[in-house]
Amino acid sequence: MLLSIIMPAHNAAAYLGRTLEVLARQMAELEQVEVIAINDASTDETAKILEEFARPHPWLKTISVDFANVGLARQAGVGQADGRYVTFLDSDDAFLSGGLAWMVDMLRRHEPDLLMTPLWETGQPLDGSEAGGLFRDVASLSVQQACDLFCEHQSLQGHFAGKCVTRQILLQHDLAAMKCYEDMMTTPHWITEAQSIVWGAEPVYAYYKRPGSLSDRGQTWRYGEEYIRALQSIETAFAGRIAAWQTAHLWIGFAKDLLKTPSGRQFLNAQPAVAAKLQSISVWKYLAARQVSCKWKLRFLRVRLRL
Repeated sequence: MLLSIIMPAHNAAAYLGRTLEVLARQMAELEQVEVIAINDASTDETAKILEEFARPHPWLKTISVDFANVGLARQAGVGQADGRYVTFLDSDDAFLSGGLAWMVDMLRRHEPDLLMTPLWETGQPLDGSEAGGLFRDVASLSVQQACDLFCEHQSLQGHFAGKCVTRQILLQHDLAAMKCYEDMMTTPHWITEAQSIVWGAEPVYAYYKRPGSLSDRGQTWRYGEEYIRALQSIETAFAGRIAAWQTAHLWIGFAKDLLKTPSGRQFLNAQPAVAAKLQSISVWKYLAARQVSCKWKLRFLRVRLRL
């Protein structure tokens, strides 16, 4: 088996059928690809939809767990995977037209340890009509280049989506058992452990920022403690490879949002690691960094003054 696609689903009945139909059209032209769908503590029709869809589609394996934890659900899926490579699909997302086939082709032709692409983000429900761009050949990246690209964020998001990693690396550095931000916490370790990394500049994955989903923060940080853990893990993985300013924007943006509300301020006061991190960033070095935009420099000063 070449590729295993891991798809956790929690109370996903409202959109899961559409996701599976889109996926089935893309899977029809592929070989050596399997999908592991994990029904995680759902109380709606998610399990029934998966079971019924799996009967005529032998490429779909289904399991049920009772974690209500996306990190643990993904771990369970990886434990059932047979593919040399693993990638992830959220139950309300889709691969862009031609994107999955392109990923499979790149894995066969280049045999990297890690393939990475950017995401195409949308606030609209996905129906399979989303067309991919002109997919080109991948470019090889050094570990240093990949670290720098990851820290840009706008080029390479921290999500698992749109990335393929060898199951060997995945098993060496298990997925974090977190309800959110487990991808930000884990992906940097894939980068530093990979011997060969390739980058495709065109998005192959459509990421639906569904209202109420884990990716929709709204006005609050529901998983603030896990976000801190993720930021600390990024810096641990990239220690000695990146400068302080390269991850500073993540801490600055986090504190800026927390300072907007009384509950955010209360959380910030209870989490001294955030203030300590921001205080550790040299004001003069940050302001002098040519790579940092004026917008982020002003945000940094405002946050520092309000701490």
